[in-house]
Amino acid sequence: MRPQFHFTAAGWINDPHGITYADGEYHSFFQYVPGSTSWDLGCHWGHASGVDLFSLRELSPALSPGDGDDDIWSGALMVGHDDVPRIFYTSVSADQPAVGRVRVAHADGPDWVQWTKGPVVATAPTATGITAFRDPMVAADGSGWRMLVGAGFENGVAGVVGYSSSDGETWSDGSLVVSRSGAEVDPVWSGSMWECPQIIEVDGHHALILSVWDDDVLHDVLYSLGTYERGVFSPRTWGRLSFGPSLYAATAFRDRQDRACVMF
Repeated sequence: MRPQFHFTAAGWINDPHGITYADGEYHSFFQYVPGSTSWDLGCHWGHASGVDLFSLRELSPALSPGDGDDDIWSGALMVGHDDVPRIFYTSVSADQPAVGRVRVAHADGPDWVQWTKGPVVATAPTATGITAFRDPMVAADGSGWRMLVGAGFENGVAGVVGYSSSDGETWSDGSLVVSRSGAEVDPVWSGSMWECPQIIEVDGHHALILSVWDDDVLHDVLYSLGTYERGVFSPRTWGRLSFGPSLYAATAFRDRQDRACVMF
């Protein structure tokens, strides 16, 4: 039996991402292992669409391994100022899965069912001691765009690396957006690596949302309220958005009424 309220697919699913409302429909993407009841290498970008988020119908996967990708992990979708939909996803190599690359794909038609993979547009900055790098989030920033990627460093510090672009195709070198030591526990512990970083603005305030990873264990989703200016996030407060690993990999999006939303 399948739930009547929550969307399910024919295989393992986790990490919702790229949730977008366009042309009268929602598109929801998710990390997906077809035909499996457990997570494994060989993840796809699953795809579903519907007039609302409770009437989603499963479509064929938007992205599959191959063409230089041993595995395809989480990311984001952006409709640029040129009205071209672009997926930014984590391209993973089997020999170094922890440190991914950000690759772009373009929609082949208005239904967003078929996508063509493009080049790698961002990699982990060199000489920074990065031990993990994945899960891009992309959002508009004035006339350009900002990208956030979750990271972990060899000194036990978790962080977010940021990139900027004027056209969605060519991106700047990475720089540190925010970081925090895994040794800090007050008021919350935030682990040694952050997955699925999200920044969303609500009533002129910025909220940073992070999924806490540490030593191959998934923990809580945290938030920080602060200021996000010129590619740097300055936290004021920290807190928990979830308790325990069941709710994880939160993704922020705007609904059809432009309200700030979060899905786990």
